[in-house]
Amino acid sequence: MADITPNQMRDRLGNIDQIRDILFGDREREYTERIDRLEADLEDLSQAIELRLTALETQMSTDLQTAVNSLEKKIQFVSSSLNNESNEIRQSLQTVERDLAGNIVIVEKTLSASLGEVETGLSSTRSQLKSGLQELKSQLLDEIEKHFNGLGSEKVSRTELAEMLFDLCMQVRGQSESSMATETTQGTFLLPDRQVED
Repeated sequence: MADITPNQMRDRLGNIDQIRDILFGDREREYTERIDRLEADLEDLSQAIELRLTALETQMSTDLQTAVNSLEKKIQFVSSSLNNESNEIRQSLQTVERDLAGNIVIVEKTLSASLGEVETGLSSTRSQLKSGLQELKSQLLDEIEKHFNGLGSEKVSRTELAEMLFDLCMQVRGQSESSMATETTQGTFLLPDRQVED
């Protein structure tokens, strides 16, 4: 086989390119156009996806921030409500405590004043009873002495003397029944045990 010169090689290659262009040129251009369209579509899709992801990220961030803000407001509201209720309860307890303390002081003062009045009344009543008893005792002794003095000139039987003393006691008792009852529990008057002629 004879050697091929460079010029001949170029001629042959040129012919091959022409033949290839004739055979595959249209298909190659079609493939090239399809690839270009696919690359363009892929670029558009990539940009659309990126825009969509950006929009979703923005929307999710906004929704999340809104939810966080709403939750914070609810927490603040609940916390404020609890604080208000706690303050109201604390104030109510303080008011009740003050009222109870005031009522206790009033009751103590009232009881103290009442006890003082009762003690004063008892002391006064005791003094009056004591004075009344002394007066009754003095009257009784005076009456007894008066009757016994009258016995010197008259002869009185023991029964008559007892009746006179009983009448005297009933008269005194009519003046102060309670005082006479107290007096009879504290002392006993005995008749003289002697013979009296009828």
